[in-house]
Amino acid sequence: GSSVGYTLSVTNRDSAACSPTSFNLAGSVPAGWSAALSSTSMTLSAGSSANATLTVTSPAGASGGSYGIGAGTASSAGAVHT
Repeated sequence: GSSVGYTLSVTNRDSAACSPTSFNLAGSVPAGWSAALSSTSMTLSAGSSANATLTVTSPAGASGGSYGIGAGTASSAGAVHT
């Protein structure tokens, strides 16, 4: 039953000629756990970066061990922005 914060860094690697891109962020945690993002979307100019925090909380009865936690991004441009 504790929480841990993970810093997610997103960089827009588009060329300078491209317009800003809006990225959607998501977290993935095991069933029964909770995930909260400090921001679920961000708009970045070409070449710029920004951070968000993913706070993951385990249930009170979770056993010690390794668990899969994931994070990802997507934009309307599709797979090129993941």
